[in-house]
Amino acid sequence: MASNATEAVFELNNRFLTESSVFAALEADHRPKGFLSEESFRINIVMYRALCSCINVSGLIANILNMIVYWKMGFSTTANISLFTLALSDFMQSLFLLSIALFHGIYTEVERLRLSVGVITYLLNPVFWSVSAFGSWVTATISVERCVSVALPMKARLIFTRRSSTGLILGMILYQVALLIPIYMNYEIKRVSSTVDNVTTIYTELHTISLQQIGRLWFISFSLPTFLCFFTIAVGTLLLVIKLRQTVVARSSMAPGSRSSVNTNRETKIVRVVIMVSTIYICCMSPSVAFYATSFVVPTFNVNDPYYRSLAWLILITGFTMQSVSCSVNIFIYLTLSKKYKETIVALFTS
Repeated sequence: MASNATEAVFELNNRFLTESSVFAALEADHRPKGFLSEESFRINIVMYRALCSCINVSGLIANILNMIVYWKMGFSTTANISLFTLALSDFMQSLFLLSIALFHGIYTEVERLRLSVGVITYLLNPVFWSVSAFGSWVTATISVERCVSVALPMKARLIFTRRSSTGLILGMILYQVALLIPIYMNYEIKRVSSTVDNVTTIYTELHTISLQQIGRLWFISFSLPTFLCFFTIAVGTLLLVIKLRQTVVARSSMAPGSRSSVNTNRETKIVRVVIMVSTIYICCMSPSVAFYATSFVVPTFNVNDPYYRSLAWLILITGFTMQSVSCSVNIFIYLTLSKKYKETIVALFTS
């Protein structure tokens, strides 16, 4: 029984690997015929591409600023190290999402070269979802660190040092890269020229690794970490909200300007930043997690199924759009809640 369940998970990951990109549906075999007219379908795609492109361009600019600011602020605290890494992860996700949104034009605009959208998204998907999983790791680490700091402040200083935080981040990167290597080592890009219309078609093939093996790697590198991080962040955020309310009540009884009051204010600001970042992550990742969880419970839930395709299509578009938003809006949280961040970015533009 357990073996059958495991095989079902691997099979689900295989299907999700090839169907997770919304632009794979642009190909003839994946186009959701029936629930949208041809004209409405194209209008929706153009609007989606334009919206996501604008959001992701904003995300690239915002995360470049975030990385510069935290670099200038220095890495004297574990919070700065983690937030710099999160900005780097968000930058890479915005870059991949923008690339996927723009790659659709290659098929129609490059003459004498037929490059299937599925080939591009298929090649980009492993990297994109690995980076996405890495971002989940980092966000979960920030949430857990802040929870421990609130509950056990003395032990947190011993557990979460600059060295341990840096080592943990490097370990996450090595973990994701190690699982990407066998996937890409077995991809082969082939070109076939047509003798009829002289058009070259580019496609991919697998060598020694099977789709089932890729599904297992996919499950270990993305699915499992994302689910664990998602629920860890959700629980951590709930605990931080409860602690924040208790802190607000306790602060009201302290003398203004006292050392305890100043330290409490500093901790409260950090907690608020973490709560906001975590809340945005939860809200924006919920559609993707919902899609994957539903696919696990209902294996026929995908964009090709005549019964579920409308809902699946809607969740996919929403998921990619919300993920673009998640990678772009943290800068507004920092500007609103972090005085040091605001001072650094003002100095950056005025110096």
